[in-house]
Amino acid sequence: MSFFYTLLLLLTFSANSYAANFPDAIHERKRIRSDVPDQDQTPTGTKSQRNENTSDATHNRLNPIPRQSTDSDEDGSAGSSESNSSRVSFSDQAIEYKEKKSHRLELEKSSRNGNAEATYQLANRYLAGVQGYKKNKEMVLSLFALAATQGHRNASYELAMYALNKPSKLKSPFLRGLEGDHDALSLMKLAANRGHPEAKFRLALREFSIDSTLTRKHPIQRAPNIESAINDLKGLAENGHPEARFMLSVRELGFPYPITQKAPLNRPGDIKKAVAELTELSDTDDHLGAKTELAGILLKGDQRISLQPDMPLGIRYFEEAASKKFPKAMLVYGFYLYEGRYNLVQNPIRGFSLVSQAAKSGLPSARAQIATWLSDPNSSAWQYFQPNPVK
Repeated sequence: MSFFYTLLLLLTFSANSYAANFPDAIHERKRIRSDVPDQDQTPTGTKSQRNENTSDATHNRLNPIPRQSTDSDEDGSAGSSESNSSRVSFSDQAIEYKEKKSHRLELEKSSRNGNAEATYQLANRYLAGVQGYKKNKEMVLSLFALAATQGHRNASYELAMYALNKPSKLKSPFLRGLEGDHDALSLMKLAANRGHPEAKFRLALREFSIDSTLTRKHPIQRAPNIESAINDLKGLAENGHPEARFMLSVRELGFPYPITQKAPLNRPGDIKKAVAELTELSDTDDHLGAKTELAGILLKGDQRISLQPDMPLGIRYFEEAASKKFPKAMLVYGFYLYEGRYNLVQNPIRGFSLVSQAAKSGLPSARAQIATWLSDPNSSAWQYFQPNPVK
């Protein structure tokens, strides 16, 4: 009996002790559980914080430009807007990529359906290596050939230039679709018939036997058709072609150019109109040939149109054209410097240097002038070959 009484006392004491400490036990258990992450918590924060961190990581991978921190970031009030900004940036990039890809697919589809302009644009993209296309010379040539068979005039001209300058590269199965021969002259005529202005201009130069790659490789074997060439030049000039305007202007002035020699005027030239044309070409288009010819007119003036000499302007035009390596300007301006003409300070060394550069460019009159100077052992030209001349 005493045993059971003793056991009952022990159980009662334990229960009272546990009840007294129960609140502390509950609190300790809660504390322990709070240190262990459950489904909605991570060591770095809640679900929303975890999403924000993921957004930051995505932003860093896709955009090398770091985000700019703001005052609101420091107190945590702008966390949600930062995350939204990252998602918007990624969304914009994705949309842009999809649009570019869609445009590429549309362009390629149009080309396959026979759209010559689409084929030509594809060729240029492969040529430049832009908008997702890698540079590929073989693909460029094939696409130019395909566009030419589809009737594209610019592609026809590009093929003509390939045949003129790199005939060995002109190999493509698409050329079989083009009628006639595939030499430079035939392709140039094809481009001209399709209305390409540069092709028309090059063929006109050939009629005047003006030195050019096309003329040298395909010289005329018949009587030149001068009248047709003049009409082509007039048509090009009316459409603003600078070189055609220049050639017709020097013809009006009677300057010794091949067009003047092969097609002299049977009437007095329109000097006033020609000078006005050269002035516009010089000042608006920076045409170096026009600037050089106009400089010569300004130095002396022209009584036929009551044009008074303007030596400072004429010399300035010569100097500008020479500084841009125009051969005739380097020859004339260099000669004036060498001789000290038109109030220029005489500078034989610089003058000889300019004329030498014109000679190296292939200008026959510059070569002749160099030979004349060097034929005199006492000429100032020999100073050019002294050690350390000031050129």
